[in-house]
Amino acid sequence: MSDENPFSPPKTDLSGESAKHASPNPSDGLGAGQTGPNNDEPELAEIIIRFLGFVIDNILLLIFVIPAMWFGGYFKAAMTGNVGIGEVLLWTAISFGLMVLLQGYPLYARGQTWAKWLLDIRIVDLQGKQPEFWRLLVMRYLAPGVLQAIPLLGPAFSLADALYIFGAQRRCLHDYFAGTRVINVQRR
Repeated sequence: MSDENPFSPPKTDLSGESAKHASPNPSDGLGAGQTGPNNDEPELAEIIIRFLGFVIDNILLLIFVIPAMWFGGYFKAAMTGNVGIGEVLLWTAISFGLMVLLQGYPLYARGQTWAKWLLDIRIVDLQGKQPEFWRLLVMRYLAPGVLQAIPLLGPAFSLADALYIFGAQRRCLHDYFAGTRVINVQRR
């Protein structure tokens, strides 16, 4: 009989110390041979590093989106209160297009955004391989982006998406949509 309380919350090591082991096979598709505690799982990226990557990627995107919205008249319409759901979805699509122009190459080539490359983390599927490019674009970025643009639902979805990272698997809701996770890599 176990002494552990079946009603206690799961225990998660958020320090990452227990997951720092090297793989004996650097060509296993996990990126520089990084594996987790069982020597068959990749080392998951730290929550704070993923957050920093999110901030950097969004600053890069805003450098292009804000001028486009300014010259496209969105801010003028917003100041007069003449922005409907159609215009919000249009600017979501334009922002997505700009994101693809900015991040498409590193996502396609390495499964990384520019910030993920800078921070030595990358997106992999659940088998540790680079996900298909369409899956990254549609399921990881476009679908959540559309949900986030919907009034009332958008903020709730954004909060849920972010809070999911505190689970044992350190996966956001968009990771579950796309069947992905973010792991640490070392530059070769």
